[in-house]
Amino acid sequence: MEWNKYKRSFRQQESRIYRLRYTLNTCQILSVRRCLGFPPIPLLCQFQVFL
Repeated sequence: MEWNKYKRSFRQQESRIYRLRYTLNTCQILSVRRCLGFPPIPLLCQFQVFL
């Protein structure tokens, strides 16, 4: 029983880390775009990291 609970929480943690990594990648892409002259959207990134 405990093991299942542990496994589930671990999976949630894993998905959170994955989402965070995805968000950071998106931020990098956005900052590259900003260098190229696209409208800056750094706020979106910062906001997503805290979710």
